[in-house]
Amino acid sequence: MNTKEQILDKYRSRGEQYTWYIYQPIPLPGYEETYQFAGRKCTDRFEAIKQRLADRFGDKKLKILDIGCNNGYFLFEMAKLGHECVGIDTDPRIVEVCNFLADSNPLPIKPKFMCKKIDSANITDAAGYDVVFCFSVIHHFEPGEKIRFLNRFSRTVPYAFIELDGPDFGELELKTHYYIVDFIVDANDPYGKSTKLRKTWECDNRNASNIKVVNYVTGRGVFRVGDEVIKRERTNSQHTWIKTNLLHEIEMYENYTSRFFPKYLGKSIGEKYRELKIEYIEDVGKYQEQEVDELYKYLKDSKLFIIDFVRDSFLIDKNNKLRVIDLESLFNIAEHPIQTYLKTAKTLAYGEYEKQINFLKGYLKARS
Repeated sequence: MNTKEQILDKYRSRGEQYTWYIYQPIPLPGYEETYQFAGRKCTDRFEAIKQRLADRFGDKKLKILDIGCNNGYFLFEMAKLGHECVGIDTDPRIVEVCNFLADSNPLPIKPKFMCKKIDSANITDAAGYDVVFCFSVIHHFEPGEKIRFLNRFSRTVPYAFIELDGPDFGELELKTHYYIVDFIVDANDPYGKSTKLRKTWECDNRNASNIKVVNYVTGRGVFRVGDEVIKRERTNSQHTWIKTNLLHEIEMYENYTSRFFPKYLGKSIGEKYRELKIEYIEDVGKYQEQEVDELYKYLKDSKLFIIDFVRDSFLIDKNNKLRVIDLESLFNIAEHPIQTYLKTAKTLAYGEYEKQINFLKGYLKARS
């Protein structure tokens, strides 16, 4: 059972230790001294987030979820403003402290706290909140789970404040999943005997949707914004053994026109990121084998080849027409050095059009 003195004693006994129970200060009456012992100084982030929420929502009372809430600093501050707050943490000791603090302090609306596993399988519980906080959580996942979590999180949570670790503080990973990723504040916080710089990002998909589901490629974001699809990647990004990148895909759209490709709408190239804009095709049609045959006849006649057809490379529109939406690995065989590879490949039968035809027909048949 926690008491006020027991909680304060945990902070006072910190020393140089960096532990779970003194990670955040407690912004409640009688706990002011926790600010000098807490591992992170949270005031800067709270003030920046409070201003962004005021800019976006005005005086609206919000439903806020904090994933990995620790001692509940952000939720207690938000609750003081009259927002409805829920915190989730995996440590039952933290949840016990938070519930004690919520029950023993006067707040307009008392925050609720629960102990729960944090992973991609449970992220659908975050649906329905106006904003979700997720600070210093995601970078602890192993790489595969991090991708699954971010993919599902960005589809479930259209508006969030996120903090990640890494060489660019998570900017590239977040821009792969969120159409708008805006830096709001950084903090150089105590970390054991040293300090550690972290950045907090405002992430917004409220007017966009991440449509790249199956063939996730690090550094590539594909978003539907109204009737447009916008693909984004870092300007220095290159991937796969043939060194493809978004510039190559832009070149394919500019050089080849076909009823099989969505309409090319334009490009932009900035200092950090480049973007390709194409027409959005609604995936509402049914599979017709004739369409696949006609696509490959067009490719053969044009001496073009797509080496990596996967299930999210194409859509079928309302008129039952096949549309190829990922031209990353479309090549003119007669001109590109890939011709040499195709002639010499021993284990990968990329040179066979029939292999791709059969894959595409087989998947579409199973899909319908």
